[in-house]
Amino acid sequence: MESTETAKKICFVISPIGEAGSEIRKNADELLDYIIKPALKQYDFIVKRADDGVGSNVITEEIIELVINADLCIIDLTGGNSNVFYECGMRHAVKKPFIQMIRAKEKLPFDLHAIRTIHYDLTTLQSGQNTINQIQLFVENLKQNDYKTKGSGFSLGNISDTLERIEKKIEAISASGRPIARLDKNYDSGLDPLEKLKIEADPMEGLKKALETGDLKLADMSLQILYNNSVNPEEYVNWAIVFASLGDRIAYDILKKIITNNDFDITNAKDFEKYIGNFYNAFNKFKEYEIGYNYIIPKLSKYINDNDVSSDTKFRSYETMALFASGVGKSDEAVSFAENALVIFPKDEKVLGDLLVYYEKLEKFDKAVEVSKKIIDINQYNFDSYLTFENVIVNYFRAGKADEGETLLDIYKTKFPTTYNTFLPILEKYRSKAS
Repeated sequence: MESTETAKKICFVISPIGEAGSEIRKNADELLDYIIKPALKQYDFIVKRADDGVGSNVITEEIIELVINADLCIIDLTGGNSNVFYECGMRHAVKKPFIQMIRAKEKLPFDLHAIRTIHYDLTTLQSGQNTINQIQLFVENLKQNDYKTKGSGFSLGNISDTLERIEKKIEAISASGRPIARLDKNYDSGLDPLEKLKIEADPMEGLKKALETGDLKLADMSLQILYNNSVNPEEYVNWAIVFASLGDRIAYDILKKIITNNDFDITNAKDFEKYIGNFYNAFNKFKEYEIGYNYIIPKLSKYINDNDVSSDTKFRSYETMALFASGVGKSDEAVSFAENALVIFPKDEKVLGDLLVYYEKLEKFDKAVEVSKKIIDINQYNFDSYLTFENVIVNYFRAGKADEGETLLDIYKTKFPTTYNTFLPILEKYRSKAS
């Protein structure tokens, strides 16, 4: 029988924790005990934080598992903690549900500014209750979509099996008399000589440590050794995808070489279905969509047509194909792929938002308005990003629906007052044409 804890949903709280007795710990505990736990109580979540049984200052494999696989992550960006930003980036990369928070009056980093974030205040009961209400509103919206994953990363659950297989292959290479390949002479890993020898003998362990610590140089070294040794890419391409998604150029260059090898089929890779959503993240990071369009779309399309796959796998495949098609300017194809995804999960707000953009690029503004109405019906004007709301408003004006556009603009002003004055000059050229 499945345990009660296994049956319940997991919420992992990513936050600065600090030392016992510090102001950082006090803020973290108050946010957890007085805001997050009361907000989630009615939804029957098990709420976990990094210091539940593990060290608070070290990113362990257990923490990575929770960041990647938890049903929900609540991310407190207060204080600009580097570990929090690293785990936040990882959660964004796997494209699973998350709620961003930051203490009132603190500024969000520029690259996170477009993502809807709750600004919390712990100084009064009323402000605390307001924050609880906002969290519950987020969760209600997630419930409408059955907490569906909008993409996926990969699981570390079977990493020991992978490690054992890679170790055997490297041992076989050594036994054959051919030395283990080393890095290019000009590459500086930043590691001491003993650590370099350990990684050269066991590169999969190097990848595991790199992900735990956020050490991209260690990841680069490990990936280069695996690639230079001609180890089957099916065993480690998932690592290349994840590190490329985090902006690692060497991981990305290795990924390109693997993907463009006509003898390699990405759908044969280990745990392939678990990280479909990361394909686009990796290539989008470097704004190179042609490889995805030319090499990944055909293989994904064949895979979902030839195999009995889950609805989630089909959905993420269509979403990924739409993004690649849009990236190379094939908006008609992107529309087709997105509509196929929405047949499976019609209330997925992320894909609906993408479809809105595709119709906008095709200048099919009436279609864009139809999509906008579906989005509003789902989120009741509670947009995760002010940018999506702005797209909705612009398309109403471009479709000649000025009265409805003005109504939406008034609502936008109440939802995103800090960006309202910036948006008005952008909107004005469409507003003047529609009036």
